Amino acid sequence: STLTASLAAAVNSDRFLLLLTAYAFITMPAWVLIKFIAYGLVKGTAPDFPGITNKYIGILERLLIATFVGLGQFILVPLVTAPRFLMEWPTVARSEQTAVYLVELLASITIAVLTGILISQLW
Repeated sequence: STLTASLAAAVNSDRFLLLLTAYAFITMPAWVLIKFIAYGLVKGTAPDFPGITNKYIGILERLLIATFVGLGQFILVPLVTAPRFLMEWPTVARSEQTAVYLVELLASITIAVLTGILISQLW
């Protein structure tokens, strides 16, 4: 019963709600924001959402990066981003989407790291 009471108190705290909001932000809202930033900066147009793949991989990357940064493990950030970059780069380098891909990658990492720093301050 004390465990339940302490868990209920933690869930009802403002810090928990901010933490939950930070994690919610780096899922779908950040994905949409990153797409509009990248396409706006590089192409000057809105993104074409129906043709987009790898949406969930980027979301998972941001969740992992934010968690690692929140825990103070900055060294793990390249270990999360490098495999995807190395696997996708040969295909992306031959396409017209190279600049968009790089802007999306950098924006995604930046948002995840900033969210991770916020999470570390809330912890």
